[in-house]
Amino acid sequence: MNSIRMLPEVVSVKCLMNNPESPQSSAQSNADQRIEELEISLAHQQRLLEQLNEVVTQQTHSLLRLEKKVPQLEREIQGLKSKTAERQGPLPDEKPPHY
Repeated sequence: MNSIRMLPEVVSVKCLMNNPESPQSSAQSNADQRIEELEISLAHQQRLLEQLNEVVTQQTHSLLRLEKKVPQLEREIQGLKSKTAERQGPLPDEKPPHY
C-alpha cells in the first residue's frame, strides 16, 4: 500500500487554508461583515428618506391646494349666509334659543 506521509508544516498550512476562522481571516471576515451590514442599513435609510421626501412633497401640494380652496369656500359660505338672511332671517340650521 502506498501511503502519503505529509510533513507537519504542510498539514498546519492546509488547516489554516481550510479553516476560515483563523485569527487573521476571522478579523477580516468580521470587518467585511460589519461593513456589509452598514451598507445594507445605509441603503434602507436612503430608500426610506426618498419615500418620506415623496410623502412630504405630496402633502405640501395638497396643503397648498387646500389653502387656496379655503378662502373660496369661506366666500361662498358668507354669500349663502347673506342671501339666506335676506330671504328668511336666521339660518335654518341655527338652534332655537331654548336649546
